[in-house]
Amino acid sequence: MSAITETRGRLRVDLSVDSELGINALLQDSILKEIPLMKSVVSFYNIANSVIDRHKVIKTPAFFQEFHRKEINQDKLDAFKVKFSKDGNYQDKVVETIILLNERFLQTEKSKILANLIKAHIEENITWQELQDISFVLDAIHPKGFVFLEKISKNLIGRIMVETKTENLLCLQVV
Repeated sequence: MSAITETRGRLRVDLSVDSELGINALLQDSILKEIPLMKSVVSFYNIANSVIDRHKVIKTPAFFQEFHRKEINQDKLDAFKVKFSKDGNYQDKVVETIILLNERFLQTEKSKILANLIKAHIEENITWQELQDISFVLDAIHPKGFVFLEKISKNLIGRIMVETKTENLLCLQVV
């Protein structure tokens, strides 16, 4: 069923269609996109998507660059790879955590911190549950709260090294 139908010369928008139907699909080849207000909505939507896509392109490489910045203990990395490849549920959790949190983060610094948390988990410095708990805090915390997160982390996982670009707190390095 189409989201937009014409009945007796009147356009009708069916709001009961699949909730995943995007604004582009709704307005595609429709007279609605010719209405000035709808043109503005479509333009705003397209601009917002462009900004979001550019931001994603920055966060993902930042995550992997930080992840590969320092070597991980080879024995622990091998053990992680075995568990990751054998346990589909664990594999899903790891991949979902990395992808979904990187999607949610507004700051690139949080992606870098997540990379270090994943490395700490691989090196068995933190459990999966501790990684989840810290990630939850990381997702919700304001960047100025990183100092507080650092204090909590010191009590939980040992030594935390703070790295900066301009002598301001930019990222926590889990060692």
